[in-house]
Amino acid sequence: MFEWRVLENLSREAIAGRLDAAGVPSPGSGGGWGPVTVGKILANPKYTGYMVYGRTKNTGKSQRPGQRKVRAVPRDQWTWSPAPVHPALVSRQLWEEAQEVGKAHEGVRDTEVPTSRQGRRYPLRSRLHCAQCGRRMTGTTRPGRRAGQSYTYYVCPWRPASPRDTRRCPGHVRAAISEDTITTAIAGFLDQFVFGHDRAAMLQAHLPASAAEAAARRDAQATQLRRRITRCEASQKGLIGELAQLGDDTSPAATEYRKRIREHHAELYSQAAALHDQLQAINAQATSENDPALIAELPYAPGFLLQAPDHVREALYAALNLHCTYRADQQQVTIRAAITNTTPGIIAALIADPRTDTGSPKRSPDPLADPDTPALTAEITNKAACASPSGGPRARPGR
Repeated sequence: MFEWRVLENLSREAIAGRLDAAGVPSPGSGGGWGPVTVGKILANPKYTGYMVYGRTKNTGKSQRPGQRKVRAVPRDQWTWSPAPVHPALVSRQLWEEAQEVGKAHEGVRDTEVPTSRQGRRYPLRSRLHCAQCGRRMTGTTRPGRRAGQSYTYYVCPWRPASPRDTRRCPGHVRAAISEDTITTAIAGFLDQFVFGHDRAAMLQAHLPASAAEAAARRDAQATQLRRRITRCEASQKGLIGELAQLGDDTSPAATEYRKRIREHHAELYSQAAALHDQLQAINAQATSENDPALIAELPYAPGFLLQAPDHVREALYAALNLHCTYRADQQQVTIRAAITNTTPGIIAALIADPRTDTGSPKRSPDPLADPDTPALTAEITNKAACASPSGGPRARPGR
């Protein structure tokens, strides 16, 4: 379950479906696996062999007699036993990575999970982000000028008329890119670095030179985050001081000033909380040793993506854990893919039978055999054209 979560980036619903399909007995009354049960297991730190204290805190009496209110305590405030006290089922590193997947996977629908929603399913849903604000770009389809003609785009939800959006990301420009353009850019990346015959030589030039360089990058990011957290906390203290100076003044001007101070303090608090989460994620990252030999296990299949139907594209993106970051001001997209020991088997099944639904693709004989599976990651930057969804296919030429 933990390796499915980390290596294949599966949702709790998809994991529950796999367990039911395999006939694995479920805990409790035997009514089958559910996402809540899977989530509780993935969040339980005792599977690492350690005892953990202080995961929850009583906050007062509940409305129900004999009960008390309980709230979760942040993970960085837990108390871990100095050493394991019982046999571990998963490593602590794998458990930590599974917790971070949960945050990144919020709102993501897996290809293995059926949906009853009407309308088109966008293959790049949750995999394309705006570099300016970091938000997910959403798919939209607009009719063309001709009968039966339509155009599909991915658009950043940032709105210039929203004061909250303009305060959060000043200077943001409209970000929209056509699906054909981004798919072509991804296909070029895959043809060169994943499915092409010169992929090993090309990929080697983009891999980190050493684990020390990766650690240095993480340290630099952590230092920058700590500085931003310090500034946010200092600003919050300043606002509290301003609020205290108002005293008992109840004039309309003072009342409005208090309101604005409280709103600004709430924004700073949210920013600091988000920065703390990012810092915690960086601290939890473990240096993973890249294994270039994994690329040789993939089949050669240049041109496969552009010929595949949408549901196969979606399954391929999931197999590679594909993530794209689009910079509208530069008409540039950064594409990131990861390869683990389960990836070759999944992709081979997709290529062998792209017509069928790949909800349960064939994989390597035992994806859970090695808990220390190396992962190969690469990050490539390509240029792509920017398109506006308001007036048909008026995309500017790519550079």
